[in-house]
Amino acid sequence: MCRSCLDCGVEIQRRPPARRWPLRCSSCRKKSASAREKSRRLSQWQAASCKDCGKQIPTLPRRGPLPSRCSECKSAASQRQHALRRLSRNTLIHECTCQHCSQPFRSDRQRQKFCSAECGHLAHRDRAGLQCQHCKKPFEIASHKAEKRRFCSWDCWIASKPSHEKTCVGCGQSFTRSVNGKMPHQDKGKYCSRECYLDHRWGTNRPRRPSPKSGIEAACRHSLATSLRKRCKQFNVPFDPACTREAVCERDGWVCQQCGVKCHKGRHRFDKRTRRASQRNAEHDHIVPLSWGVPDKGNTFDNSQCLCRKCNGRKGRKGGGQMLIAVFATP
Repeated sequence: MCRSCLDCGVEIQRRPPARRWPLRCSSCRKKSASAREKSRRLSQWQAASCKDCGKQIPTLPRRGPLPSRCSECKSAASQRQHALRRLSRNTLIHECTCQHCSQPFRSDRQRQKFCSAECGHLAHRDRAGLQCQHCKKPFEIASHKAEKRRFCSWDCWIASKPSHEKTCVGCGQSFTRSVNGKMPHQDKGKYCSRECYLDHRWGTNRPRRPSPKSGIEAACRHSLATSLRKRCKQFNVPFDPACTREAVCERDGWVCQQCGVKCHKGRHRFDKRTRRASQRNAEHDHIVPLSWGVPDKGNTFDNSQCLCRKCNGRKGRKGGGQMLIAVFATP
């Protein structure tokens, strides 16, 4: 179905989204719009004057209504209108009382209940008032926790625990100990501090200097080698005492054999703030895990590789060969 234009008689094609047929084609609609625009009366802008200050408005001729004010008078009138609106709002002042803090305040709303948003928030909280069983001070807490709460703070809870007087075996002075639900005869504490225990156990002339880092590292290496030797003995695999973490990492150039990242050389590094080990710490990994119990694959150089902490954690107890080990020379 088609329809022709009322002016020129040309057939009009309707698009599918259109809801009704147009009366004229696009060219005739454009002509009629331009004709209507041209037929509008031109305003005599040269004769336009401001009704407030009376001066002439210097503008060019255009179609439409004449302006009533110039730009300066128009901005001044808008400012006066805004000032009147603010004045009308300020005149509607009501004396109210806060339903939470009971303080009087002034508001432009007659039914305002609270003086501030904080008072409104505190008034709608579900709180219960309790009294501390130790210091006897009142405090507030959520109503669903009121049945199990007896103290206002952690210090009051610690101070409320039953305690008894004891005499230190080392220094002979009396001290107080909390029994934590035990009877006094069940408390086995004999010393007031660790220093008294060490003095009584090793004497007052014992060395009090802290151990050097070299001694601590040597003790750590010795304990690690001992635990590794026990594991090899448990799974019946060979153990080479020369195959240590430092030796394997030096052979591999302190480079991870899976991702190829350069690991930290030397001791493990930790974040001082979070106390977490770095993901780039070099670790000693066995290609064939010791728990598999393979007779020829134990703690040896051909079964060891250097991995970063991240790759070693992903590998776990799975087997994995070396990719970059041929680049570095063997010791």
